Amino acid sequence: MNNEININLDELEKNIEQQTAEEIKEDIPRLEDGSLDINNIAIGKDAKSNYIVPDDIFDKYYKELPRGTVNESGTWRTANNGKIKIFGGNPEEDKAIHIKGAATSNAAQAQRRTFRDTINYMLKQKANKRTVEDLGLTDGATNLDAVIAAAFMQANKGNVKAMDFLRDTVGEKPSDRLEATVENLTPEDRAMLENIKNRLSE
Repeated sequence: MNNEININLDELEKNIEQQTAEEIKEDIPRLEDGSLDINNIAIGKDAKSNYIVPDDIFDKYYKELPRGTVNESGTWRTANNGKIKIFGGNPEEDKAIHIKGAATSNAAQAQRRTFRDTINYMLKQKANKRTVEDLGLTDGATNLDAVIAAAFMQANKGNVKAMDFLRDTVGEKPSDRLEATVENLTPEDRAMLENIKNRLSE
């Protein structure tokens, strides 16, 4: 009996949440396709022609608002179905934030360079004797030679990831070849593809 009551209470709670969500969704102007009627919601536009909406509407519907929409307080802006904080407007504070962000970015780039340099250094080093023997390499083989030889051995055993690694390394990755093909299209080819795309979207 208690279990039945718990189940009913859970279902009731879900129904209330669903009804509340539907009520919230219906209390704002929408177009026939269900999207927000931004022209009836916005209270103006900023200097960059981005819509400005009241704070409460922004907080509830920022995921549905057009990209670049800002709240009335000027503290948040929509981006990629999310929102990002806008600088406070104080030039000194904004400058400090920019400086801190630049320092963090520079440190991350320096660390990436360090990893890349270290890996390149290690790959150029002479492979150890046991690795050379196990892989059947010649004297003087490098760690890079060993990595490639190991990948070949795995590919020969049917390891698909090793096959992909070798294929991608020699520049035969399918997406790369597709991008290269697209770059070689003539203006007429592009126009034809655009016509096909338009027909498919009708």
